[in-house]
Amino acid sequence: MKAAEERLVLMRRGGGSLINFCPVFSSDGELIFVVCGPVVRAYGVRTGELVSEYDGLESKAVGVRLHPTDTSSIVACSVNGQLIQWDWRSRLKSEIVKLKLKKETIATNFYMFPPVLNDTAENCRIFLVWKYLKGNTCHMSLFCSSSGSLLQKLEFELDNVPSSIAFGGPAGSEYIAGIYRNRLQFANTVKWEQCGIKEIRGRYFTCVACHPEELCIATGDNTGRVLIWWNFSFKKSTYAVYHWHTLPVQAVTFSQAGSQFYSGGGECVLVRWTLDSLSDRNFLPRLPSSVCHLSVAPDNKYLALCTSDNGIQIVTPQLKLVSTVQHFTWCVEMKHGLDPFPAGITFDPQNKAMVLNGRTGYIQFYSPRTKSLLYNLDITGLNYLTQERNAVIVNTDVTKVAFSSNGQWMSTVEQRDDGETNMEVRLKFWFFDSVKQNFSLNTSVELPQSGGIVALAFQCSSDPQQQLAATAGADFKFRIWTLAESSSIYKKGIMVWRCESVGFFRNLPCGDLSFSSDGSLLAVTFGPTLTLWVPETNQLKCSLTDKDAEMNLSCVKFGLVDSCHLVVTGSSKSINVWNLLTLTLAWTVPLHVSLLVADPSSEFMAAFTYDRDLFVFSPRKSEPVYVHREVLDNSILCAAFIPHFGLERSANVSWQQQSQLYILDSNQELLTLDKPGEDSAIKEGITLPVSSVQTTSLFGTVLAKQSKSDVEKLLVDTTQQLGVPGAAAIKQLLKAPAHTMPPINLLCGPFLQSFVATSRKQEEKKNMVKQEPEEETRMETEDSGVDSEDEVSGVDEIKQKKTNIKGSEAEVNDSTRTKSVDDLDANLASVLKEDLDWTELLVE
Repeated sequence: MKAAEERLVLMRRGGGSLINFCPVFSSDGELIFVVCGPVVRAYGVRTGELVSEYDGLESKAVGVRLHPTDTSSIVACSVNGQLIQWDWRSRLKSEIVKLKLKKETIATNFYMFPPVLNDTAENCRIFLVWKYLKGNTCHMSLFCSSSGSLLQKLEFELDNVPSSIAFGGPAGSEYIAGIYRNRLQFANTVKWEQCGIKEIRGRYFTCVACHPEELCIATGDNTGRVLIWWNFSFKKSTYAVYHWHTLPVQAVTFSQAGSQFYSGGGECVLVRWTLDSLSDRNFLPRLPSSVCHLSVAPDNKYLALCTSDNGIQIVTPQLKLVSTVQHFTWCVEMKHGLDPFPAGITFDPQNKAMVLNGRTGYIQFYSPRTKSLLYNLDITGLNYLTQERNAVIVNTDVTKVAFSSNGQWMSTVEQRDDGETNMEVRLKFWFFDSVKQNFSLNTSVELPQSGGIVALAFQCSSDPQQQLAATAGADFKFRIWTLAESSSIYKKGIMVWRCESVGFFRNLPCGDLSFSSDGSLLAVTFGPTLTLWVPETNQLKCSLTDKDAEMNLSCVKFGLVDSCHLVVTGSSKSINVWNLLTLTLAWTVPLHVSLLVADPSSEFMAAFTYDRDLFVFSPRKSEPVYVHREVLDNSILCAAFIPHFGLERSANVSWQQQSQLYILDSNQELLTLDKPGEDSAIKEGITLPVSSVQTTSLFGTVLAKQSKSDVEKLLVDTTQQLGVPGAAAIKQLLKAPAHTMPPINLLCGPFLQSFVATSRKQEEKKNMVKQEPEEETRMETEDSGVDSEDEVSGVDEIKQKKTNIKGSEAEVNDSTRTKSVDDLDANLASVLKEDLDWTELLVE
């Protein structure tokens, strides 16, 4: 099918990795430089806030280093060998060099050293780690920084990880060490004298670090040992074993003086060792995730720990946390039988943020507007259990998240199933505390439904005390939850959540559920059947089944705005749309739906197939408004429409005027679809008036966005005193559910008549309001206390003149106002006499 709009391109909005490469401190230790895709970012060490960005690379960077001869400059290298130098204070580019790489090779890491003796200062030495495109073993070559020419290919084989190579030694006597499987290689970098190769049996190396002042190397292996090597000039070198870790050591580094070293691994613990004492060690436990990189600042001021949840922890040498650099929390644990992000993406209207799974047992509140992590919320309240060598440890994690329409209530589902013990399932309800500005636990239900919960949703309601929630479980039942006063002596008088009713249908499995836009109906899928229920009474209204249905329905969504009478269901075979007014199938399209998301601010929906195709459509039409084949090269984890919340789009994409479609791929990157070369207000962070993003309807499109009037502005807002004309008629019009409303031609007459009846009353009330300031002025004059008769007479003359002038103006205004009201009544009356049969076309 041909799309109605031009093809859009993917743009990354968050989730980029901060931990692919080891960060680098500035010369004064107050900034930390981090590689993020093709950009180098500088963060304040004490605050963790983004300070500046350095761009210009044509492709992804493979590392950043301080310039060896100019500490006020940083140098970054890209995968295609492009070398750029910036002044990190002014952010000005000073030099761009292209290293002469061979074809079908890419760079994976690099190091930069001062020039050798009797050479110019510009000719720094670039030790570049590279690999073939189709290979996995890395090699190393020496390049000139000024010309980019190849100086020498070095006989080094390295593992394809950033921690497989390290440099050390005093200035002028630097040496290099690298690891490849179970081999340790080392050499002198000045004369390039290959010193030798050391091997270990039955184990393999995982990381390496070099002493800054001495010929000493530290390596970590897969059994949790740290080996310190000496005496490389002899045939048989010596080493000492420092063993505390049980999981593989992933990072190791020396302090600036070399008297201590640090190590970290999968235990989520940082260990500080004393080089001369095996038993002298200190610990920093309960890190957010496993340690993957370590970096020490000059003069040992700070230590940077890169954790696998895509965060950087800044700590002091005394192991005290200073700040955290984190934008998007990654899921790093392979969940037992669950997706990496089982809770998907939901929108929090209270914090204007998207909510996803964070580290195990947490959910993260991420702001797509500022591309920053607002905070992590601990849902399970349990200690994280680290993995073991020969066993898989299953932790309790969050599987479902839902928010009420006003954001006052949040509901979560957490579960743990290791396949050996009984399954743990908890349903929790959280209330937003306006004082603490955070969610507080209100109700926790143990094992609400056996087998787990497959769907969770809130009823649309503006009253936080009149809320309903629904859950669908693997026990073939759905449950309705409501607020009620607690009967417990510990929570007496407090409103808590309890199960109100239970529903089931023909012993068929539940698939998904959804509330209508007005909350009057609840749609639940049972096998291939769509059922509709009244939530308050749990009464079955109807059941709808396609005669050709063979597969169980996996998703259901109610339409919004002009599609509120339509229900969309999807399965692995087709997508169907049902009309609730006629209880018939409106249309069906053969589509292998894997994910269906609805825009909460418009009528559009997005359907993703198992082939990674994207179809954006309106339930009113079977023809899609946008089609994107193979929108991603990798798999799609989840997606959601996030409202613009006060930001106006400059890109002219009709189906994204109210909300932006966000996609999370298997690389844990947040992506959006936009027109190429166009920047939107959401990218720049421009704050626009809230009125610019109000949801429009067919009736609202005929109203002007701005209006001007020559009528004198009242001292007090007229709307606050007199109310909105026709407000009662509008409330009465919107009170009934949308799918039960009569034809529009029967509503237009009484609706317009309400304006005719109230127009003259509104004008009379305005006249009464305008007379109040004159009476106040008269009272002030009488109480002014004037003693002189001349002054009294002068005041009387002035008052008489003002009274004459105001009287004449009042007569003119009254006549004009009366004429305008008569004209308004005449115009509205003429409209009422018109034939309103044309309004029936609006619902077709």
